[in-house]
Amino acid sequence: MVAREDTRPSGLAITSLLLGLLGFCTAGVTGLIGFVMGLTAVIRIPRSEGRVGGYGVAVAGLSTSAVSTVAGPLLTLLAASIAVPSLAAARQTAHNAKSMMVLRELAAVTRSYVHEYGSALPPSDEWVAVLWDYAGSITTLVAPDGELIYAMNRNVGGRPIEGIATPSRTVLFFEIAPGSPPGGGPELLPARPAFVEGYAIVFVDGHVENVRRERVAGLIW
Repeated sequence: MVAREDTRPSGLAITSLLLGLLGFCTAGVTGLIGFVMGLTAVIRIPRSEGRVGGYGVAVAGLSTSAVSTVAGPLLTLLAASIAVPSLAAARQTAHNAKSMMVLRELAAVTRSYVHEYGSALPPSDEWVAVLWDYAGSITTLVAPDGELIYAMNRNVGGRPIEGIATPSRTVLFFEIAPGSPPGGGPELLPARPAFVEGYAIVFVDGHVENVRRERVAGLIW
């Protein structure tokens, strides 16, 4: 077919191609519309007796729209399967980082209290009240809504910090299951750690770690 001088491009053909390309990003929704428009253009252009051009564009739009209608939803599902776990992992990492920061603050406050009041750690069953009197803001973070999320190792409560032989391996504070008392041992740990990296634990020397379940028994309680 020889195009005449007054031949105009088919708007349907061009729009079909654009909608077909967009279909890969819209789960095939625009691809379906582009398919209908492309099919219409393929039928109308030959009937226009040369007044409307763009038959090749119409075929390309029809084909692209057909492919994106099928592939668009699959690509969307694939992207979601990648993005959702990544988002959850990022959120978990951010939550873990915040908890580590709170525990470092708790360790710093405890050591400040120890150095100011005769080197003895607070009693394990009263540490919340003692540190509340000393630095109340920190206890609002370790006991939100009045429920403790960390406990003190009962075997170090009230002891002089200098008398603890291996402070880098001796547990000071640790995450606990809901409803646990403020002091105790590894029996208070939740069945599963709050973070995939492991249980959040503060040691007597002040450092904080995520300790995996298999390493818990090797700590000093």
